[in-house]
Amino acid sequence: MNMAEDILAQAYCLLGDFVSAKDHCKESIKILEKLYDPNHIVIAHELVKLSSIQLSLGDCTVVDSVSRVRAIYSRYYGAEVEVIFPYLEILQEEADKIS
Repeated sequence: MNMAEDILAQAYCLLGDFVSAKDHCKESIKILEKLYDPNHIVIAHELVKLSSIQLSLGDCTVVDSVSRVRAIYSRYYGAEVEVIFPYLEILQEEADKIS
C-alpha cells in the first residue's frame, strides 16, 4: 500500500500537482510508521521526498520535516551525517528561507 502512495506522489509531482503529491507522500509516511519505528531510516527517506515537495509549495512546515530527517539520519550515521548526505544542508537552508 505504501508503494502505491509513493508512486501516486511521484506521478502528481511529474504533473505539477504538488498539493496532491504532498497528500500522498504523507499517507505513505503514515503507512510506514505503522510498519516501522517512527525513527527508522525508511521514514527519513520518505521525509526527504516530502521536504522537497513542501519546498516546492513554499510550505513552512518543511522546517519540521527537515529537522526530523536530520535527527533520524544522525541516529544512524552519527556526526558524519552531513558528509554522507550533503543535501541536508541545502534542504535546511531552503527551509530556513521559507520559515
